[in-house]
Amino acid sequence: PLALRQPDQLNQPDQLNQPDQPDQAEQANQAEQAVHPVLDTAGALERLGGDPELYRELLQQFATHYADHPASIRRAVADRDLPQARLLAHSLRGVAANLGAQHVSRAAEALELALVGAGGAVNAVLSEPVGLETLCSALELALEALLGLLAGLGLGVAGPAAAPPGDAR
Repeated sequence: PLALRQPDQLNQPDQLNQPDQPDQAEQANQAEQAVHPVLDTAGALERLGGDPELYRELLQQFATHYADHPASIRRAVADRDLPQARLLAHSLRGVAANLGAQHVSRAAEALELALVGAGGAVNAVLSEPVGLETLCSALELALEALLGLLAGLGLGVAGPAAAPPGDAR
């Protein structure tokens, strides 16, 4: 199909019959977003009955309440409170999944599974500090990417992150 041209481009015969071609960097960016979207808005809106205002409100709440979850998980592990660490990872996973933040959800799930995999044995979990640190770092990176996107949409954290209702940190 022919790409739409601006009137000033119609005088350029070499471009008349060729569609616009994004440069290689743009193509790579589009391919990455197609495979690994930071936010699956369509899926989240479907789960929310197509209510964009509710979605926006929930994203704002997420940015406010869950920004420091990786640090809280690290503190819980350092305090040898694995049930709390698992609960934090589990809640982050579920909320992120519902909001379409699949990278965050998958990273939180991997951390949760590592914490559960030890069967609650604190020493078994703590004997793999490099693995836990790698998983926490992956979660932080995924969350930072999402929070950066949300901040760009005006949905960033306004002040210190607050604990979600019922979350005793």
